[in-house]
Formats: sequence, C-alpha cells, structure tokens
Amino acid sequence: MNKLFSKIAALSVGLAMAVGVGVAVSHESVREARAEEHTVTWTATSGALGTGIGSGSITDTGGFSWTYTRTLISGASYTGWTSDCIQLGKNGGVENLTLTTSNIPGTIKSVGIECASYSNAHKVSITVGSSTYLASTATPKWTTVDTKSGTGESSGAITISFTDGSRALYIKSLTVTYDDGEAPTGPFTVTYNGNGATSGSMSDPTEYESGATVTIRACEYMRTDYEVTGWNTKADGSGTSYVLSGQFEITSNVTLYAQWKYVGKGSENNPYTVAEAIEAVDASTFPTPAYVTGIICQVDAYKPSYHSIDYWISDDGETTTKLESYSGKGIDGADFNAKEDIEVGATVVLCGTLKVYKGTYELDINNYQVSYTAPVHSDPTLLLSSAKAHLTDGGESASTTITASYESFSGTPTVSVVGTPEKVNVAIEGDSITISGKAVGVETITFRATYNSEVADKEFKVVVTTNRGTAENPFLVSEARNVIDVLESFVGYVYGTVSQVDSYDSTYHSVTYWISDDGTTTDQLQCYSGKGYNGANFSSKDDLSVDTVVIVSGTLKMHNSTYEFDKNNRIAEFPRVENLALEIMNRTYPVCKDYDGVTDNHDAIADIWELLSGEGYYGDFTATEKTFIQSIEGNEEGGLLEQAMARYDYLTGKYELDNFIEGRTPKTFSYVNVQVGENNNSSIIIIVIASISVLSFGLALALRKKRTK
Repeated sequence: MNKLFSKIAALSVGLAMAVGVGVAVSHESVREARAEEHTVTWTATSGALGTGIGSGSITDTGGFSWTYTRTLISGASYTGWTSDCIQLGKNGGVENLTLTTSNIPGTIKSVGIECASYSNAHKVSITVGSSTYLASTATPKWTTVDTKSGTGESSGAITISFTDGSRALYIKSLTVTYDDGEAPTGPFTVTYNGNGATSGSMSDPTEYESGATVTIRACEYMRTDYEVTGWNTKADGSGTSYVLSGQFEITSNVTLYAQWKYVGKGSENNPYTVAEAIEAVDASTFPTPAYVTGIICQVDAYKPSYHSIDYWISDDGETTTKLESYSGKGIDGADFNAKEDIEVGATVVLCGTLKVYKGTYELDINNYQVSYTAPVHSDPTLLLSSAKAHLTDGGESASTTITASYESFSGTPTVSVVGTPEKVNVAIEGDSITISGKAVGVETITFRATYNSEVADKEFKVVVTTNRGTAENPFLVSEARNVIDVLESFVGYVYGTVSQVDSYDSTYHSVTYWISDDGTTTDQLQCYSGKGYNGANFSSKDDLSVDTVVIVSGTLKMHNSTYEFDKNNRIAEFPRVENLALEIMNRTYPVCKDYDGVTDNHDAIADIWELLSGEGYYGDFTATEKTFIQSIEGNEEGGLLEQAMARYDYLTGKYELDNFIEGRTPKTFSYVNVQVGENNNSSIIIIVIASISVLSFGLALALRKKRTK
C-alpha cells in the first residue's frame, strides 16, 4: 500500500487472529484465503498536524484516515511539541493522545509507539477499541516500545495514555498495522472465542447435504498461540468429532464447528517460568488457567481443613523472586496429608489462576500440580508416607500404617527403629510400618534405612490420648497440649477449669482466658478471644469467673510458644451444671414418684437438698455457673436442664428449701400454688410431677457419664 511519509518504521506485528479455515465440498477441493496486512507509520515533524495544540488528519490512499487530538491536563502551559516530538505528561495527571480511525476496511491488528524519553519514564498504555494493553513499565530513551496486539473495531479509537508526576514522554512515531478485511473465499466463515472453547460456528448458506463427500483440514493462517484440534458437528463438542484432516461422507445435513486449544506461552506444553508469570500478571496477558514451572524454594504450612499446602516456587530455587502456590493441591488435585509431602528443591509444573494479592504474586486457591520431580539427593534418603499420627483410647485399639520409600540408595535398604519407643509398639514388614499405642503421651520415633554402609534416618511423631477430642469425649488440657505438639492444628473439644481471665475485647464481644486440668496456672491452655455458651457474646471480663468448669470447642494450635484455642472458640458446655440437673432428677425422682398426697415427704426432700447444696458439692458454684443457671427458664416439657430447673423451682417454692443458686428467682407454675392434700387438685399435681420425673429419669439414664469436680 502507499506510504504517507518518507520515514516508515514498522514495529513488530502481534499475534495474528485466526480468520479462516479450509473446508471443501466433494472432490477434496480445499479453498482458503487470508486477509492482507498493511502497516502505516506516522513520524513526528513539528507542525505536521497543526502547530501547537490542535488537530489535523492524515489520509491514506487506501481509505484509512486518522484524526489527531491531544487532551491537555488542566492548567498545562507547554505547547506539546519539543524537538519534533509530541509531548505528554509532566503535570501530575493522565494525558491522552487519541487517534480517531475511520474507513479501515478490515481489523486493527497492532499499535506501537517509538519514544524519545527519559530512562525511567513509565506507565504507558495503549487502548484499541475497548481493550487496553500495557505498552511498557519502563520506556528507555530512544528505543521502541514492544508492539501490543489487540482486536479493535474497525472504527474504534486508538488512545495512548501516559502519566508521570515529574517527567514527560516524547513520542517520535506511531505505527498501526491493520488488515484489508478480505474474507476467505468459499461459502463459509469460522469464528472462535480465543480460549479453547467450541463456541462459534462454520456456516454454509446451503448446508452440507446428505451424500456429499467432505475433506477437512486446518487452515495455514491462524494465531500462533492457538491450534485447531479437530472438528465437531455440535458447538458444545458433544457431537460427532473429526480429526484435522481426512475425508468423510455426510449422512445427514450438518454444520461443522471448529475446536481450538491454547498452545501459547503459559499453556501445559509451554508453561511460564516464574519470571514470565510475574511479567504476565503485570501486563494482564495471561491465560486462565495458566501453567507455571519452577523449583520449590519455601514450604510454609499444611492446611488440614483443605488438605493443601502453602508453598513458593522460583526459577533458581532461591527465595528472592518467587511465586506463591496458595493452598496448593497435589497431582491432578489430589489431597496432601502433611507439610512433609513436598520438599524444597523439587521441580513442579503448576496449573491455576494467576493473580496478585496485596502485593503477592500467586496461583490462587485450588491450584494443583501437573508434575512433581523430587530433588536429586547427594546422600541416601528415607521417605515416609506420613510424618505424624494421633492414636486414641489410650492406644489400646488404635493403630496407623505408613509406607517407607527411598532415594539415592544403591540397593533396597532395610528399615528398623532406633531405640525402643515407650508410648507405642512398632511392627515392620518390608516397606509397611504399623504403629499402635500402648501408653498415653508424645513419642518421636526415629526410623533408619540401611544398605551396606549407606544409612538414612527419618523422624515420625505420634501422640496417644485417652480421649478423642469430640463433644462426647473431650480432651483433658494436658492431652490437648500433647496433640498440639504433634498435629500443629486440630479442631476439637477440651474439658478444663478456668484458671485465669485476662481481658475483654469490646469489638468482638469476646474474652481471652485460660483453662487447666486442676484450675491452677500451671500447664494452661489459652482460649484466645473466646465466645460464651454456644457462641454467645460476652459483655465484660466479669462474665467469666475462675474455677468454672467448661468444655470448649474450636481449633487447637500453637501460636509462638503458646498453646491455645484460636479465635472464635466457644464454650460448648458447663459440665457441673449438667451434673446438677442429673442429680436433681435422679435423687428426687423416688420421693416424687412414691408420694401419695397424704404422707409428709418434706424431710426426705430436705435431706436431698442439704446434700446438693452442701459446700464442695453444688453450693459452691462459680458466678459464671450461677449466671448460666439463672438464665434457664424452668419448663416441665423442655430438655434435661429445663426440666431439672422446673423441679428445682417447684421444690424450693413448695417446701421453702434453700435456694442455693444465689440470684435465681424460682419460677411459679400454674399448679405450684395449690398445696398438696388441700383439695382434689392435689392428685393432678402428683401426676404431673411424677410424669416429669419418669421422663427425666429415663433421659438421665441415657445421657453419657459426666465428670464431676
């Protein structure tokens, strides 16, 4: 095509769009065509588009014309031309150079700028139609910015944007590449959405009719970062598939659909390096999903809730320039079992969504390994399928089995145990190792693999507990501390006595306090930012008192050197309160059941009350326990606590017994005010109370055995 100026500097052309494929009907005749590309370069000459700030036009004999406008920053006083260059910026805001295009017969393919600028000029972007591309993060002086490719509308504007608070950008020339819009010959067109999907169609006004013979093959002109993988009779890929080349006979009228696969940089067969992935994130040009290869340089933490690991990769195995695998999974999304499942130095290919989060370059959650190559060890290495275990029920019936494997041994080694473990029994059969508990506590076992003079050791940690850490079978505090030592993180329940109350957080309505097995401050467990019963808010530090017996649920962990429940832990139960309820129901049941409405049973009830309210029994409830009981609404048709407190309220009111739950006002029921034996309604009272007793006693027997202080 004709050139407008004597200086023509064509910049590199971006990736070309796939504009056509070849398909023929009968006789294997394949018809193909491709649009012709054209490049127009405008070179700055002072006054060429009008002296100073203004507009002008350039006309191409092919019909492509530009209209130039420059958007000033408010308050700018410079002319916009310096040494035959257009000047942008240097006034603290964004300034734009806009080329309004018209009469382009085809599609804008690429836009480039050549700059004469300071060495650290930056933040240049190019917009074609509605798509914006970062041209450079550092525009060197007198060099050409890499061309950015994009699909713009034929009449869309091209905008060059620049901002820098202290320097200006000087543009020497602008280059635009476009095609002439010639469509492929033949009765069809093919479109696609550019990411491997099968949307878009091959359309033929007459369709291929039954009996026609068709030969198909890929077109020679397509984007280099995509390839045609085949053809299908349905857009969603669920129909009859055909390979790239070959002949077939139509058995019914059909429209063919092209299927595409991304093969450019960042694909599975052409993964990014870590440096390339970071550059792609900065330029917002990466595919989704993206593939990245690197060397594991840092392993942070295992997440038991997701069976995933946070770790980092780099190009050289160092931690200077690295990319995080956030909550990464194993091969093809398989679960990890421990932090030790991967090693620093291993080479991996990862697949996931690239992003930058608060300054951290990462593959987002749910990324996974496509391949994992363990590091080459100069010395023999013993590997275990797991690094830790938890055995319950005192270890009497609990066991775990792990598998040994080896690296860099010259032959098959033999595995043994160094020393004699005290808490567990170990049985080894070939590469299979079975560990069973025999005593409560924590054990670190050293396994040794030997072959001739080659030796490798590996440690394995196990914790044996009497209890399971469940709601029905909570840990003691001492057990919880042992579990934290081995497992690092465990979601469960712990039984203990409040030994220390530290502070109240008014923002989260929580209290930080400590529990221990004996109520002292020795060997404590911190309940960090804990909530009340069933997650209720605390209103002050005084809502929780020392010596209160509690069962707490939450995530057990080690923070620095502190054994703790993580934030959002909550009180799941007050065991002494439930014990009181059980004893009220069980001890008063026989008296109420046998009461005939005539015999005076006051002394029997009083004796029971004297026992329950005695010092060291339930008469010494803590303020927290009393407050909890005070809030229970007595209800003969409710659960165990509600029924017990209905019995408590009825008996204290009827017999004027000691109300040893200080601060509780016994509730009055409709039948309580009728004195036993005064009228015929007394039999109704006896029946109601007795029926409550029978129901509650049955419930009490079914409930699990509780610990008492």
